[in-house]
Amino acid sequence: ARSAAWIAAQYKSMTDDFNTFEDSQGPAISNVQARPDSYSDSGEWDNDTTIYFTWSASDPSGISDCWAELNDSTPDESAGNDGQDTDTGAQGLNTYYVYCQDNVGNSSSVYSDTINIDTTNPTIASVTASSPACETIRFTVNGAADSGSGLNSAAYSFNAGSSWQASNYKDYSGTSYTIAVNQIKVRDVLANIYTYASPVSGTADACALTVTLTVTDSQGRVGVKTKTINLASGPSCSDTSFNFNSVLPLGSSQLALNWDTSAAATSYTIYRNGSPLANPSYTCAASTCSYTDTGLSPATQYSYYLIALPANTRNSTSPGCDGAVSTCPLSAFTRSVVTGLNVSSNTCGLIRVVWSDLGAGYTYHIYKDIINLNNISSSDEIMAANYSCGAGDCTFNDQEIIPGEVYYYKVTSESEGVESELGSAPAGFASSYCYRAPTWEEK
Repeated sequence: ARSAAWIAAQYKSMTDDFNTFEDSQGPAISNVQARPDSYSDSGEWDNDTTIYFTWSASDPSGISDCWAELNDSTPDESAGNDGQDTDTGAQGLNTYYVYCQDNVGNSSSVYSDTINIDTTNPTIASVTASSPACETIRFTVNGAADSGSGLNSAAYSFNAGSSWQASNYKDYSGTSYTIAVNQIKVRDVLANIYTYASPVSGTADACALTVTLTVTDSQGRVGVKTKTINLASGPSCSDTSFNFNSVLPLGSSQLALNWDTSAAATSYTIYRNGSPLANPSYTCAASTCSYTDTGLSPATQYSYYLIALPANTRNSTSPGCDGAVSTCPLSAFTRSVVTGLNVSSNTCGLIRVVWSDLGAGYTYHIYKDIINLNNISSSDEIMAANYSCGAGDCTFNDQEIIPGEVYYYKVTSESEGVESELGSAPAGFASSYCYRAPTWEEK
C-alpha cells in the first residue's frame, strides 16, 4: 500500500503538468507617449527640458523589466515595470525609446515617440516709430520670428504683457509719445517671451494749425484775423486739375497707384502718408500713369496724393504751392499674410499643416523641405496641394512622408494674383508619428 503523502505528491505532479504552458513571445507594448509637463499631460511641444515618458506593457508571464532612453534607439537604462520614465531633453526634436522583457526572458520590439522642446525666445529686427496720420504715432515691431514653435497667434504686447494682439503695431494719439523700457514684448506658441529693453519715442504733426494776423494802422487801430488750417486732409480738393484714379493692393507688400496724366506736367511727386517718395519709378502712357509702391507692411493702410510739376515750376515739396495737385488723397490696405501656422503629426503616416484662414479672396501656397527651414525656396512648392478651409482654419494633410524624417513647411497667401513673400512666411516642422524599424526600407 502507498502512503497518503506519496499519493498527494503524484497528484501534484499531474496537475503541474496540466497547468504548464509555453511563452515564446515578447511583451505587448502600447500607448507609448512622450509628454511635456507630467505623466498625465499631452502635447507635441514643451517649453522646458524635462520630458515625461509613459507606456503600457503586458505579457502572460508578467513583465520583468523595461529599458527606456532618450535619443538612443537601443535603450539600456532600466526603467522598471511601472510604465513611466523621465529624462532631460535638448532644444529641438527629441525621441524617447522603450522596450520590455517578460519573466521568461522574451523581449519586445523597440517603441518610440517624439516631442519638440522650445526654450528660446522669439527674435525681432527692430522697433520703429512712424506717423501714418496727423496726431497719430505708430510703433511697429519689425522682423519678429521664432524658429521653434512659431509666433503666437496673438504675439505682440505694448504694455508689458497686460494684453496681447495679433497686429505687430500699435497707434497712440498725440504729437509725441514714448514707450518705456520692457513694455514691448513678443511671445511664441509656448509663451517664451522676448522683451525689448529700450525706450522708443515718436512724434506726429498736429491736425490743425491756428494762424493769427494782427495789423496796426498809422492811427493805432488794431485789426485781428484768426484762421485755423486743417492739416489732416492734405491738399484741398479745390486745388485739383487731374484725377487720382485708384490705389489697389498687390499682395501683402505692394500697392498699385494709377492717375490721369496732367497736360502740362513734366514730372510727378508722389506722397505716401504725407511724405514725398524719393525718385519713384513710375511710368506714363498717353492718358494715364502708374506706380507700384513696394516694401510695405502686410495688413497696413497707406494714404497717397500726387503733385504734377510743370516745366515752369520748381520741385517744391509743399503740396498746393507749386504745380497741380491731384484729387483728394486715396488710401488702401495691403493684404494680410498667413498667421497661426501649426505643424504636427498625431497620426501614423500623416503630417498635418494648419493655419488661420484669411477669408474670401485668398488662396494659399504650401512649401516643403527635408533639410531645414532656411533651405525652403520657390522650387519646394507642393504643386496643386489639396488643402481645405473651414471654421476659420485651413488644413493640409501631407501623406508623402518617410517615417522618422523631419519635414519643414512654409505657407504663403495669394490675393488678386500676387503671392506674399516666401522669405517672411511663417514656418513649422514635424516628424512622422510612426517609428521606422531598423529593417525598414523604402520600395
